[in-house]
Amino acid sequence: MDDQIVQGRVMHARLSPVSNFFVYPVFFLRMRLDGNHSQPSLLFGRNRWRPVALWDKDYGPRDGTDLYSWAVAQFAQAGIGIDGKIVLQAFPRVWGYLFHPVSFFMAYDAKDRLQAVLADVNNTFGEHTHYLLDVQQHPEQLVCEKTMHVSPFNRLEGRYVFRFRERNGRRSIWIDYWTGDQLVLRTSMAGRDQPLKVRNLAAALLRQPLLTFGIMLRILVQALRLWRKGLTFQSLATIQKNRQKGAVS
Repeated sequence: MDDQIVQGRVMHARLSPVSNFFVYPVFFLRMRLDGNHSQPSLLFGRNRWRPVALWDKDYGPRDGTDLYSWAVAQFAQAGIGIDGKIVLQAFPRVWGYLFHPVSFFMAYDAKDRLQAVLADVNNTFGEHTHYLLDVQQHPEQLVCEKTMHVSPFNRLEGRYVFRFRERNGRRSIWIDYWTGDQLVLRTSMAGRDQPLKVRNLAAALLRQPLLTFGIMLRILVQALRLWRKGLTFQSLATIQKNRQKGAVS
């Protein structure tokens, strides 16, 4: 598999306690971590500055460790042996700026079937955590308990349900956030694969020259809309205070 650029869209639908919906165009990368990597060009670089760049230090342990070795070790700790490729699906840095709420280390078996996923999640306050999902055990719905505060409008409770679909060059990821029997938030990423070639990258940049800046701006605009609809914003200081008290925050 060659490295790929995926042009598509992200959707957010908040269903409770207030409703809010938005969709915006994005592009993201799918980089094979083992084997050969895409050659650097005037537009793309791996661990070097370019208009679009992917740096190992931005993902996984965040210290520049070889991501393939790190991911294999994470899967091995969960008892999952990897006999195929591992692909990092992630937003890159664009003009040096990165905003990546979630990235995915996706492990495939020897027959190119999705075997396991490590969801690499970042929150509003600069923290990060990982959720390991065993696709072979639960192929339709992958459930994990929420362990890190992400949105300043949600409490540290509930669970995530992931669904992955890959077919005919199109792929989608659905993430549902539940508290009890209430679906609070539904998010999806979907798009079509293209080879990570200069012409495809140039076309993506022409459509979205400030991709990661635009994602951050949209998040801030939607946060303002939620605040105006009556949701309470919890500051980092408040969250940390509640954690120290042992309260649910």
